[in-house]
Amino acid sequence: MPEDIKATSAAGSSSSQSAATSTDAKAAETQNPSLEAAKIDGGSALTKGMTTEGDAKAKAEGENKDAKAADGKEEKKEEKKEEAPKAPEKYEFKLPEGYQLPEDVQKSISESFKKFNIPQEEASKLVETHTKLVEQATNQMASKYIDSWKAQVTQWDSEWKSAKDIGGANYDKSVAVAQQALRTFGSPELIKLLDDGLGNNPVIGRFLYNIGSKLQEDTPVKASTDTAKAKSDAEILFGHLNKK
Repeated sequence: MPEDIKATSAAGSSSSQSAATSTDAKAAETQNPSLEAAKIDGGSALTKGMTTEGDAKAKAEGENKDAKAADGKEEKKEEKKEEAPKAPEKYEFKLPEGYQLPEDVQKSISESFKKFNIPQEEASKLVETHTKLVEQATNQMASKYIDSWKAQVTQWDSEWKSAKDIGGANYDKSVAVAQQALRTFGSPELIKLLDDGLGNNPVIGRFLYNIGSKLQEDTPVKASTDTAKAKSDAEILFGHLNKK
């Protein structure tokens, strides 16, 4: 066979083989379109730890994103810490009208609030709540006291009216006689004190009744001479104590 024919034949054969190889590669790609997606996470035992330039770049970018995210979280935490309210240098407590907070109590409360770093607004609310609770408790105690006092006054009145000597049919008379003694010897302050309910006490009523009875029994002695004097009120009330 001539040399030129051999060369032509060899060239044709080489071209055919290259075309076949290219065709086989394309067919493989067509049959396996997701080879990249099918890669095992972490690679195989042989390729473990080996990274391509693209993988290293992607990994570096991911680490940078994670670092930035972490930095952002730290910054937010610091901002929150800075925004947290703090206890003031000196607390200012506003109390309802008529209420006073002693200085030693204010000092004690302020020290406790500062210990727990309580801001002014929360501290004011605590004091306000405490004041309302104290006012409520005080009103309840006062109400109970008033009810108890009224019951006691009613009981005294009943005891006086049922007493054998100054009660019953003698009640109106005993009250009138006791009032006479009170008007004669009682001061305005004493009358006011008894008017608050204490005047219903039968012990006090009996005492004034006895004095009033003496006033009715003893009368001033008329003087037989110009030098004679009438009995004084004290002599009228207590003169019998000196008699033997």
